[in-house]
Amino acid sequence: MSSHEGIVGGVAAPVNVLLVEDNEYDQMAFNRMVKQRELDYTIVTAATGSDGLAELEKGSYDIVILDFLLIDMDGLEFLKEMRDKDVDTPVIFLTGQGSEKVAVAAMKLGAYDYLTKTSDMSHLAQLPSTITQAIDQYRLRKEREEIERMRSDFIAMLTHDLKNPLATIISAAEFLSEAEGFDDRQKRMVTLIESASKDMLDLVENFLMVSKIEAGRLEQAKEPVNINEVLVRVHNMNKLLAENKGVKFETDLTQNLHSIKCNPTQMFRVFSNLVGNALKFTASGKKVIIHSEGDEREVRVIVKDEGIGIASDLLPYIFDKYKRSAGDANPKGIGLGLYIVKMIVESLDGQVQVASELGKGTTFTIYLPVT
Repeated sequence: MSSHEGIVGGVAAPVNVLLVEDNEYDQMAFNRMVKQRELDYTIVTAATGSDGLAELEKGSYDIVILDFLLIDMDGLEFLKEMRDKDVDTPVIFLTGQGSEKVAVAAMKLGAYDYLTKTSDMSHLAQLPSTITQAIDQYRLRKEREEIERMRSDFIAMLTHDLKNPLATIISAAEFLSEAEGFDDRQKRMVTLIESASKDMLDLVENFLMVSKIEAGRLEQAKEPVNINEVLVRVHNMNKLLAENKGVKFETDLTQNLHSIKCNPTQMFRVFSNLVGNALKFTASGKKVIIHSEGDEREVRVIVKDEGIGIASDLLPYIFDKYKRSAGDANPKGIGLGLYIVKMIVESLDGQVQVASELGKGTTFTIYLPVT
């Protein structure tokens, strides 16, 4: 009668095992244990790390049993090679006694679990249950990843399909806003439709951007970009809003900066988000300024406002998804803007830093490596 320790996920299933072990005695001991317990394992043995990696590339295995000491490499090097080759198979790491630091390093490199070898081979008694747990956890993880991928694809599809009708509503509202024959109340209604539609389109575009980021599909068609040209566009786009609020909106751009290799549309989104937040939380009579500077290594862009500032306890979390300022009494978004800023900047190997003081304002500094 077969042991229940050979059951995966509650259903009897054959298990394809790759045993990477150069000690013939240990190989025989493992095979003997499997035979004695009547486990439904198909075992392929590799005596070297190179042979083991070759087997993983040409075959499909449910589990790898990996010894630390091999003829041509150690187990940590094997795990690094697996990671570099993007081989996703659960690994149980076998170490000698007193090798706990090595085992911890193996776990950091992606091993599911480790067992300490014993001279009497008693550690083999734990292997079947450990193998079952590793395979079950691996399958659960892959199922979660697939569900997350489907969720991201659904959000991307939904938001993409919403953009066209919203753009049509905005175009119609802009046309009506210039038409004659409307009284003041009707003009206000048209303006309200246009404003609300633009807010919704911005929200949809943020959702679409986040779904792409989380699915690893952020378009990075990079080209050399003069960052000052992007900043001038952002300034021109927001001048009227600043004037209507009575906010002094200025630029201080250092000329002849080195180019940045980036997606200009994404850069425009980064600084539009930062400037939009700055104007939103800055009162009439106060100032918002965009400053650029740099050297041969990096370009720095500073967006500084004299607004309400950010509380010190909130400051470490402002780049988290769905995080909004406590001072935002009438939020139009759901707290994705700064998350998107951080993800885009970091995708370019850049950094974003923030400093703020309640009642005195906030300063965002973007560091971007030059082309």
